[in-house]
Amino acid sequence: MPNSDRPETFVINGVEITPRQLAEARQAMAHRSPFSAGFYPTFAELSEHEQRTSELDAQNYLIALADLVPGVTRPNTSGGAS
Repeated sequence: MPNSDRPETFVINGVEITPRQLAEARQAMAHRSPFSAGFYPTFAELSEHEQRTSELDAQNYLIALADLVPGVTRPNTSGGAS
């Protein structure tokens, strides 16, 4: 469940990114990695709980990025760090 002080959409270089998109991309990267040899499942193969945990983790990364990098904005705020 989204928290009102943690927006769901971030804008990076003009591209809107959601925590779910980042979570899916990270899982796809892990799944394709030659070092994991297919050990990691795809995002769709994760349980609902694992997907949600991954999304929350990705959301925290996006919040940290928005706090650190000028120009990364949160559409529900004036931008950058609050």
